[in-house]
Amino acid sequence: MKHYKTIFAAIFLFIVAIYSYGQSLGRNTNELSSVFIYTGAYQTRTIYNIRVRENNVYKGHAFREIRENFSLVADTPFEKKFAGRTFIFEELKSQGRDLVRKVNNIIDGSFIVNRDGSIERDEDSIFPRLLGFPVFPEQQNLRIGSTWEAAGSIVVDPLRKNLFTKINFISEYRYAGITHFQGVEVHSITARYAMRYNQGDDPYGDQDLLRVSGSRNATIYITTKDYTPFFIQKNIDEVYTFPSLAVSMRGFSHIWYSNVVPMKRDVVKNDIMESIIRSSLDIEDFDVKEIEEGISLTTNNIHFVPDRAELLPGENRKVEIISTILRRIPDRTFLIVGHTADVGTAESQMELSILRAERIAQLLRQYGISSDRLIFTGKGGTIPVGNNATEEGRARNRRVEIIILED
Repeated sequence: MKHYKTIFAAIFLFIVAIYSYGQSLGRNTNELSSVFIYTGAYQTRTIYNIRVRENNVYKGHAFREIRENFSLVADTPFEKKFAGRTFIFEELKSQGRDLVRKVNNIIDGSFIVNRDGSIERDEDSIFPRLLGFPVFPEQQNLRIGSTWEAAGSIVVDPLRKNLFTKINFISEYRYAGITHFQGVEVHSITARYAMRYNQGDDPYGDQDLLRVSGSRNATIYITTKDYTPFFIQKNIDEVYTFPSLAVSMRGFSHIWYSNVVPMKRDVVKNDIMESIIRSSLDIEDFDVKEIEEGISLTTNNIHFVPDRAELLPGENRKVEIISTILRRIPDRTFLIVGHTADVGTAESQMELSILRAERIAQLLRQYGISSDRLIFTGKGGTIPVGNNATEEGRARNRRVEIIILED
């Protein structure tokens, strides 16, 4: 076990992976090896700022964010298994950004890290998106200018069709020495890999994707203290070609890595309940429980104007009290989920649930919660908790859920 802890190579999700044909430092043969060194929960947060052109016509800036949250769920002498959830956000705008962010997609995923450092996604899993990057060599007495290579793969979905295509690549690394970044002593590494794909390279990918070309250049910071990834900046310049459509993407991404301190769920849950009791709110109007993602705080007692995302007079005060309770919880992200009764079309239900969740998120921000901690989505009438055949049941289904995420 001690041998494993001396070696580091981390991928996009705090994972390390190597491939047998990695090259040596200074191009001399030297095996790259790796191991997963984290034992708990962790998160990567990637921010994209991309200029998008379609058939050479400027379409605007795509501001995207991907948060991957994974936890160790099984540990055997042969492998470690991780499972978690990925949140995808995206806006395509010519200017400006929203104050709070809508979740465009939530995707569950799981994977296995073998003791030799190799990584396998579970059969139906898309994430982690990036495998085998970055790779850090076992030898720690690196010289400035030392180089090595390793293989990796990335999963892409440029048209956001939920059709993910795997692209294999070889990344070239160069050691730049020790520096400081945001007060942390880090190893500085530069890397580059080409994006090359021809139709059919991934038989399970988007069959309309004809070609991919371009490159990604990266500056990587790895801590000198424990050889864990800290920050990566990538410059992106690539073209995705489809029948009658060429999508050009140029810009950059910032990837932040962080350990996640496990939430003391019992303490948080009890504190929420006690805070509600001490407030002017009625505890009977709330359901506080542990769920897979964290702690769910659901209220059926915030009333909207029928078929609108506008709160009835006096309801803002309830949201203000809830914001006071949530501010007692440090660091965590709050996912606001809107739900409706099964009345009208599925499309109208979904739209209304999203708008109502956004309205609550905006009010929470107004009452002092940072917009960085607020995300929202809607589920329409797809998750009923009451009988839609009765007015009482429909009233229960019209609810707002706030999930304190384990992130």
